[in-house]
Amino acid sequence: MSYVLAARCRDGVCFVSDKKIVRVGYGSENGEKIHILKDYGVVIGAVGDVNVKNYFLNRLEEILKKKNGNLSQFRFKNLCEDLARKSVKRYKRRDRDVEMELIVAMRSDEWKRKVYRIFDDGSSSAISGFYETIGTGSDHGLHYLKGIININSTMKNAAVVGSFIPYLIQHDKLDMGVGGEVDIVYVPSNLERKIEFLKRSEIKKIESERDDVFKDEFNRMNNLKISIHSNSS
Repeated sequence: MSYVLAARCRDGVCFVSDKKIVRVGYGSENGEKIHILKDYGVVIGAVGDVNVKNYFLNRLEEILKKKNGNLSQFRFKNLCEDLARKSVKRYKRRDRDVEMELIVAMRSDEWKRKVYRIFDDGSSSAISGFYETIGTGSDHGLHYLKGIININSTMKNAAVVGSFIPYLIQHDKLDMGVGGEVDIVYVPSNLERKIEFLKRSEIKKIESERDDVFKDEFNRMNNLKISIHSNSS
């Protein structure tokens, strides 16, 4: 019940996610689906069972500390594969399956814009296109991504379209597990620039540009809302 986008742009990788966390039997709350391990230049988009995700992230950081973060691209990817499989196996229950989906980027001279999709069966695939989405809302809004994100796109371009899709999903009630505010993380190719969450003030500027770029869609939404209200009164 989530939406996470990772876009490979000309100036780095942009992550965007919604913040709605649904806990079975406990309702919903806001929470992070993008995780930065600052000491290691690692950014992870994670969706699925909360316990599985937390176990994976905690164990990953423990192992990286022991190894002083000194892992090649190949070894890091293998570590994530193995740990994802073990994390799901640990929490798998007889009465229901548990799942986890991951998108992983590790910034270094070796990786640059390299991004991997990690599956909970221990397999992985490199993202060869310009973007990848995970979560139950991942199939929505793909035509917007296809039309906007390309070889010339910047992280800001990706943030604009990426912030629109969770709003669209929530507004049109396409997936009740997607909602709340959005988080945006930039992973610049320039190693001198920090990996960090955009501040709310910066996201407000992104959303203002989003409203302008997608004004026709917002007009459609408003007209639909007016039509529904008129029909029900």
